[in-house]
Amino acid sequence: MKNWIRKLAAFLLAALLVAALPVTAFAKDGEGETPELDERIEAALEWGLRIAEDNSHGYSKYSRFGPNYDCSSFVSAALMHGGFDLGYLSTCGMKEKLEDLGFEVYRKGEVELRRGDILLNPWEHVEFYLGDGKCLAAHMDYDGRSGDSTGKEINIREGQHCSFCRNRTYVYILRCPAPEPAQEPEPIELPEPTLAPEPVFVSPVESEEPMPVYPLPETTPGRVSQTVKAVSAANPENAMEQ
Repeated sequence: MKNWIRKLAAFLLAALLVAALPVTAFAKDGEGETPELDERIEAALEWGLRIAEDNSHGYSKYSRFGPNYDCSSFVSAALMHGGFDLGYLSTCGMKEKLEDLGFEVYRKGEVELRRGDILLNPWEHVEFYLGDGKCLAAHMDYDGRSGDSTGKEINIREGQHCSFCRNRTYVYILRCPAPEPAQEPEPIELPEPTLAPEPVFVSPVESEEPMPVYPLPETTPGRVSQTVKAVSAANPENAMEQ
């Protein structure tokens, strides 16, 4: 009897451990040093968090471009508000479009989850991973009305409360690569300053030949006196002053 009880207890303990494995694995994802997040992804998450806190926005498959969203239009709108040029996507076309925009694509389990990762099942659902085992998404419509009367249609969920995360039914992890660190400009080597050459004064060369002497034109006293008399006759006032 005691052996049977011990076997039953061991079986139940093993079952509990197995059931807890997916939740534990999901909760451990993203631990360790987290690289810098692309500012566009951070802006997308901030927009999504504001929408989740505003219950005028709910889940709808028929009115999915605002103010209500379904899972794929919610992620698409958040990415567009973050600065990505992609338009509204469906889950089946999201992987290819984001890959064209430079997102890295991993299969589930290939890498640990990081804040900003997009968890995608192309045939079912898509969500943002926020880190610390939390996800952000448009989940489902609870009442068929516009807006979110329950606060659960678009919200943040812990991994154990989200079947998509708990059961790890996503197929791909889409990740925007971290921005490259800014490179410091290489120093420019300036040439050493050079002094301008001192001016050289050259003395004139002395010529051995004598400078030529030109004689002044000869004048006669008679011609000078005649010229003065002619000027005085033409200008008598000047002559009187003299």
